[in-house]
Amino acid sequence: MALWIASELGREKEAFIVHAGVGLNEIPKVKNWNSVRRMSLMKNKIRNLAGSPECLELTAFLMQRGELVNISSEFFKSMPKLQVLDLSFNEHLTKVPDGVSDLVSLKYLNLSDTGIRHLPKGLQELKKLIHLNLEHTLQLSSIAGISNLHNLMI
Repeated sequence: MALWIASELGREKEAFIVHAGVGLNEIPKVKNWNSVRRMSLMKNKIRNLAGSPECLELTAFLMQRGELVNISSEFFKSMPKLQVLDLSFNEHLTKVPDGVSDLVSLKYLNLSDTGIRHLPKGLQELKKLIHLNLEHTLQLSSIAGISNLHNLMI
């Protein structure tokens, strides 16, 4: 019901895509990526995020508690309004691509409980980032570049 109301009483069906825990192996097909504003694909079996979907209006992308292993370097290329990215609890995810630097509006990044080993070089370009969650990233060996994120809040 909440999704129906948020999508202008169903008129903007693709503005909010929620496919949580339905066993997806890949990102669902979307007619018009430019109409998508929020997407939740948590608790699925998606292992790879490939390509470069043109999501010019996307503000939130939630992929936590899945089986994510790899994100292509160009995946985030056309998401200029993305403010929330949650990749937490993807323990097999060992790398976030440098292309994360294309997320110029990003304010919240959750990488907790992932297997990442290094922060992406592009992370220091995220000037609007105010929240970075690195809890339980036991494989993380360096946080180089984090000192350039002047808007982070404690």
